[in-house]
Amino acid sequence: MSTKNDEMILQLKKKVEEQKAELAKLPRTLQAETSTVLRQDVDNLNLRVMSVEQLKLLKVKLHTYAMAAADLKIGIDEVVISGYSIDKWMHDIDTQISVLTRAEKEKKLKETEATLNRMLSDDKRTELELQELAKMLG
Repeated sequence: MSTKNDEMILQLKKKVEEQKAELAKLPRTLQAETSTVLRQDVDNLNLRVMSVEQLKLLKVKLHTYAMAAADLKIGIDEVVISGYSIDKWMHDIDTQISVLTRAEKEKKLKETEATLNRMLSDDKRTELELQELAKMLG
C-alpha cells in the first residue's frame, strides 16, 4: 500500500535516474590533448586545478587569440601556446569544464536521491526492496 507522497517521491526518483543517465554521457576525467599546463606570460596555468570560472575566462582569452589569428589570416593550428594549438587547448578546457560540472551535478543528485529515499514510507521502501530482490533472483 502506498500513499500519494510515495507516488510523488517515485516520480521524482525517476527524474533523478533520467538526470543520472544524462550525466553518464559526460566525461568523468580529462583525457587531455595537451600537457594541461599552459604558460601564459609569466604564469603557468594548470587546467586540472582551475575552477570552472577560471577555465571560462581562459577560454575567452584563447578565443580572442583565435579571432585575432583569423583576422590576420593566420591558421588556428599555426598559433601555438606551450607547444599546443589553440583548438587543442579549447578542447581540453571544454572537457575539464564538463568533468567539473558532472561532479557537482552528481553530488546534488545523490543528495536528492538520499532525501527522497528517506521520505518513502516503510511499506513502500519494503515493497521496492522486495521488487529488487525478485529481479535479482529472476
